[in-house]
Parts: sequence; structure tokens; C-alpha cells
Amino acid sequence: SMIAPARIYTDGAQNRLDLERLPHLALLSTYANDFAVPDAAAAASELATGRKVNNRILSLDTSGKPLASLLDLAQKSGRAVGLVSNGALATPTLAAFYAKSDNPADTQGLVSQLAGANVDLLLGGGAGDFLPDSKEGRRTDGRDVLLEMKQRGYDIVRTRNDLLDIPAWHAPRILGVFRDGDLDYADIAEHDGSQPSLAELTRRAIQLLQYNPKGYFLVVDAGLIAKASGANEG
Repeated sequence: SMIAPARIYTDGAQNRLDLERLPHLALLSTYANDFAVPDAAAAASELATGRKVNNRILSLDTSGKPLASLLDLAQKSGRAVGLVSNGALATPTLAAFYAKSDNPADTQGLVSQLAGANVDLLLGGGAGDFLPDSKEGRRTDGRDVLLEMKQRGYDIVRTRNDLLDIPAWHAPRILGVFRDGDLDYADIAEHDGSQPSLAELTRRAIQLLQYNPKGYFLVVDAGLIAKASGANEG
């Protein structure tokens, strides 16, 4: 449902997107376990775990048991892991890979799980979900998760230039949050210059994760698609 309009918008119905030309491509049906039309949590959990879950559930089976995600399996095998989005890092589409929850709207709880997930590289928006309301954030528990993660060894980057200045040989423990909420649409970001594009986020993530001889697992979420669809923005 997303690919066909993107083909038409880009170059007509006969057009094929770059992702369709990749040597390996898997397309999954993402209907929920309990409903034909999935919400973001159920659809993302299908991608992350290979299992159908109910709507409004993140990577839990019908009995509430946690399901292993691809990120969990990658960490178990010794790979470096990264998460990239031009939306917020605590959205269901990414959270299905690192969190287990029956409340995908609980961004405060999702970030708390993210802080303990030992992800090597995190790049996206949603800084307000990491900061307490006393520091102009959205957390009501008083925690400054950015500070906590810095104390645990993460390099914190907040601007495009900060990200681009990280040496490619640097073994990552990096948290980059470039907006309080979602990042801007690409056409706005190009004129602003202070935030990276999704392509830049992805390129830097690949460069920084390649240090691991066992390989890496990277999730790239085009998080603004749902926002643009809701606003009827081509």
C-alpha cells in the first residue's frame, strides 16, 4: 500500500523503486493477529519477530510472553546493532525491535527500555522523550536519560555537523537526537542544514558499525512516512 503510491509519485505506475531492485527483498503481510488492519505496533512486531501479535502490542505473544526480535538475535550472535529513523526513536516502528510492551504509546517507558538495550548506535529524533520536563522535555519521572546514557559511555550528538565529524574508525556507542520530536521533511531539512537527512543518518551508521568483524544489524525506519500519509503530503 505504500510502495505503489511511491512508484506513481516518483515516475508513474510502471516505475520501480530502488528498494525493489535490491538483490534480496522480502515483503511481509503485516495484518495483526486479532485484526485485519494492523496498527504500527503490530505491523512492526511482525517485521521484528516474525510473529503475529495483537494490535497495540509490541513484541509480546498473546499470553504476554516476550518474543525475541532480530535485534535480540543479532546481539546474541555478537553483531553490532544500530537503529536509525527520521522520526522519534521511541515510536512503535523502531520500538518493536528493542522493547516488549502492551502500551506502544508509553514513550517514557519505551525510552527507559531503550536505555537498557545496549544498542551500539542510535540516530533519530525525539530528544524530548529522553529529557525531564524540568529540562524542557516530556518525561514526568524526573530522569535525564541523555545524561544517564552519557555516563554509561555513549557519545551524545545533537547536530548534523557533530554527526559528520565523528571519525569513521570510532567504535560506536553513539546516541544522536537531532530534534525534540520528529525530524523535518527532507525539503525543509535541506534549507535548514542543522539536521541530517535519512540518507546521511544511514550512511554514517553503516560507516560506524562496520568495525565489528562479526557484522552488524541496522534498522532504518523512514519514520516520516506515516506522518506524511496522515497529512496527505506527497
